[in-house]
Amino acid sequence: MARSAPSPPRIILLRNFILFVAALLPVAGRAQLTPPKHIAPEARLGINLSWWTSFHPEWVFVDAFRGASEWYPQRLVGGPWNTGEAMSMRPDGYPASLNTDQAVACVMFKSLGSRYPGGRYVCMWDGDGDVEVKEDAVVVSRNGNRLEADVTPFDGFVLRITRTNPSNPVRNIRVVMPGHLATYTTQPFHPQFLRNWRQFKVVRFMDWMRTNGSTQVNWTDRPTPDLYSQATDRGVALEHMVDASNTLDADPWFCFPHLATDDYVRQFCRMVAARLEPARTVYLELSNECWNSSFEQSRHFGREGVRLQLSNDPFEAQLRAYSQRAVEMFRVARQELAATHRVQCVISGQNASEWIAQTMVDWRNAYREIDAVAVAPYFGNDLGDPSRQTQVAAMSVNDVLAECARDIPASLANTARNAAMARQRGLLLLGYEGGQHLVGFGGTENNTAITNLFIATNRRTEMFWLYIGYLEGWKNAGGDLLLPYYSTGRPGRYGSWGALEYADQDPLTAPKYLALRAWIAGFRP
Repeated sequence: MARSAPSPPRIILLRNFILFVAALLPVAGRAQLTPPKHIAPEARLGINLSWWTSFHPEWVFVDAFRGASEWYPQRLVGGPWNTGEAMSMRPDGYPASLNTDQAVACVMFKSLGSRYPGGRYVCMWDGDGDVEVKEDAVVVSRNGNRLEADVTPFDGFVLRITRTNPSNPVRNIRVVMPGHLATYTTQPFHPQFLRNWRQFKVVRFMDWMRTNGSTQVNWTDRPTPDLYSQATDRGVALEHMVDASNTLDADPWFCFPHLATDDYVRQFCRMVAARLEPARTVYLELSNECWNSSFEQSRHFGREGVRLQLSNDPFEAQLRAYSQRAVEMFRVARQELAATHRVQCVISGQNASEWIAQTMVDWRNAYREIDAVAVAPYFGNDLGDPSRQTQVAAMSVNDVLAECARDIPASLANTARNAAMARQRGLLLLGYEGGQHLVGFGGTENNTAITNLFIATNRRTEMFWLYIGYLEGWKNAGGDLLLPYYSTGRPGRYGSWGALEYADQDPLTAPKYLALRAWIAGFRP
């Protein structure tokens, strides 16, 4: 488990650097070496790709407009940022027309400071209309439906449509980052994004799909690549998710919307079968945490369980309703995918209670039609409890680290019980999420002192050893594939979830990321 007496920070930094370099060595080069005894031959570790919006620090596409915000109506000159006027919109999310004295604006790289690429951007668009860029961007040339702008990162830059012809409206806007103009159509993903996550062999797209509270029902509700942005509340197009998996050399983990029809599942899987590299493994899950009442999908299955009278106990009925619908979806998915890809159908329970997953997989013998149970073995959860605010606020970073070290064995003891239950039914135990869970809730998220304490703890080099011990404990508890939550994100009052805080962070300042990469490279304590 996690070490009680971590090495001095300078020694840890040196050791972490060596491990990080080892993780970056080409596979072919490593194969010629005789690995030390502490190098394991196999490491089952993936990653949850983080929530992606116009203000998120993950650089996904080299076309910056793929991450544009929603449109805001404005005056042509002056006036408020958002006038609140109605806008006439096309199905692809572009304005169909503009009212008199109206413009529409969106923003890219909002509130990231200097944490996005600067330099010469090229903006292009189709249709008959006028486009301008402002704030961090200064136009240096303009010719027809193309302009070039020098961008000095500060607080994001604004793009406005100031004129659009309703008969031939402005559409297909591209804002290409410096150095990618010649390749942005054939190599759409940012090289930094690929460098950061290429070693992770499974990527879960729960946040990219906007799974929590999704309102998608029919296949026509899905986001498509021709939408003006892939960072709206509709999520990222399946085409991009599959292409990202192929480019990252990773197996995808998809989360079906809880309201999706069988036809939605069928069309979804047909596209995966046609587009994903053959013989890859496809992980399938119905929604996310459908036992967790804080999510609408959980409440939906609660209502369904009662409606279908699946138990006299409402919560048991909810779990059975989720299991029942998951199996129905999995049957459809296998019909479409089994001929071309390996399919892993996953039912997700709660790490703290093996009864939840057991109830799901035993209902109508669901365990015969699935491949794995998944849980989220977080540690440090209780430190955010509002009942502990006074106590936690008085803690030091070392105190928090010590409590996390004590909490890891308790969390993984629950994992072991879930693993035993799964094993008895011939199932794997996976971790759909995991890692530290230092975040306030129930009002504690508004305690600035505790938020700062949690952020500082996540940045300490000792977190490297906590993660290494945690991963070793997960393996010893019977866990198989684990996907920590999540890739890149700024810390704040709602958590320090990112393994990286921003896309181009120096790995030596990111102890969680270093630990994950070291584990993938084969380091074991």
